[in-house]
Amino acid sequence: MSRSAVLSGRIDARDRAKQRRRLDRALRPELSPYEAIWAWLERSKLDELAPNGMGRFDLNAYLMRTGEFSLPPAERLRQLAMFVEPSFTALAHPALDRIYEAALRYDDASAELWHSRGISAKYAAESLEDGAQQSKLVALSRRCLYRAWELQPDDAGIAYSMGLWHYFFGEDRDETAEWFERALRLEPGHGYARLYRAHCLHDAARWAEAVEAYEAVPLNTFTGPKAWLVDLHLEALAYCRLRAGDRDGSLAGFDALCTRFEKEPMRMQWLALVYLREASQGELKEELGARFNKLIELSKTLELP
Repeated sequence: MSRSAVLSGRIDARDRAKQRRRLDRALRPELSPYEAIWAWLERSKLDELAPNGMGRFDLNAYLMRTGEFSLPPAERLRQLAMFVEPSFTALAHPALDRIYEAALRYDDASAELWHSRGISAKYAAESLEDGAQQSKLVALSRRCLYRAWELQPDDAGIAYSMGLWHYFFGEDRDETAEWFERALRLEPGHGYARLYRAHCLHDAARWAEAVEAYEAVPLNTFTGPKAWLVDLHLEALAYCRLRAGDRDGSLAGFDALCTRFEKEPMRMQWLALVYLREASQGELKEELGARFNKLIELSKTLELP
C-alpha cells in the first residue's frame, strides 16, 4: 500500500477524537448536549476498560444511563465510540467498531456515523504493520467513507477524509488530489485540505506549484495540539523553494524554522526533520550545517513523551 513521501508526524489520538465531537458549535453559558455527554464520559472512565471488558460492555445500559442528554441514541453511541477510540484503536478495534455497528442499527442513513466509523478504521489501519488485519481495516474505512459521501456529497469534511484515505492507502495520485480539490470547492477555507493539496504537489515533485500551494495554507488553522503542523508546513515550504530554485527564499525559511527550534526545542519532537537535514547537509551546508548539528544534539537531551 502506498504511503506519502511527506512525513505527517505523530498522531494525537485524544485530539483526533475531540475534533469530531462537535465542540466547534457556538458555546452558550450552559453546557451543550455534546459538552455535557463528554463530561459524563470523562467521569465514567470507560476508556480505561480492558479490551475484553469493552467488548462485553452493555450498550443498552449505557443508552439508559445517558437518556438525560438530548441526543438520539445513535449519536450518544457515536460519542462513546470517539471517547474510547484512543484506547482501542488498533488490535482492539473490534471492540470499538461494535459500538458503531450498534449505532448504525439505530440510524444507518447517518452520514456522520459512517464518516466517523471510516475515520476510526483508518486510524486503526495506520496503527498496524502491513498485514491481513490492516488490509481488512483499510477496506472497511474505504467502504464507510464512500457510504458517508453517498449520503452527503456536499460535505467538505467527508471529501477531505476521502482524500486522506487515498493519500495514505490509495495508488492514484490524481484521484487523491481531486478529493482535496473537491473539499476546497465545497469549503475554500478548509486549511487541512489546502495543506494536503500542497503535500500532493510536493510528492509529485511539482516544486513551483507546491510552493504556491503551501503559501496558500492558512496557518491559523493549526492551533492547540495541532500547532506542530505549522513547523511541518515551514519545513516543507522551505524545501520546495530550494528544489524550485529559490535558494534565498529557502534559506530564509529554514533559518526561521531553526530559530523556532532554538527558542522552543520541544517543537522538534513532532518532526523527522528530513528536509532540514537534507538541505543542511547539501546545498545549504555552509549556512545551516553547524546549526543543524547543534539542534540534533539538543534534541537528544529532551525528555520526549
